[in-house]
Amino acid sequence: MTICRQRRPKVRLEMSPLIDCIFLLLIFFMLSSTFLTPTVPLSLPRIQANDAVVNHHPIVITIDVDGNTSVNREPLEGAELQVRIGELLLPQREKSVAIRQDKDAKHRYFLEAMEAAKAAGAVQVLIAVEPKN
Repeated sequence: MTICRQRRPKVRLEMSPLIDCIFLLLIFFMLSSTFLTPTVPLSLPRIQANDAVVNHHPIVITIDVDGNTSVNREPLEGAELQVRIGELLLPQREKSVAIRQDKDAKHRYFLEAMEAAKAAGAVQVLIAVEPKN
């Protein structure tokens, strides 16, 4: 007499739920890492007077170490900056402004100059740099 054994079902490990969990964890860690503030040391290059930049872009904003701002070598302050840039942009077709800043100047001066240029109607804000030799 033979006894028939009941066949046990084979144990299978389903991969789909595991892959879903891995993707969810990946998305979670990617999103949570973007909320960390990146600490990138910023060192802006020292800019010297360069007539080539002035010839290509007639409106050049220059910012020195102390935050003193000038437009086309004419010293200006705060609200005067936006008004003067607006006057110089009126006849221009390209509406572009170049910003030149000393590498040791605070970054907020650059942002203030860029904001004034945009408020005055500049479409393109260019950053002038010193070429490496």
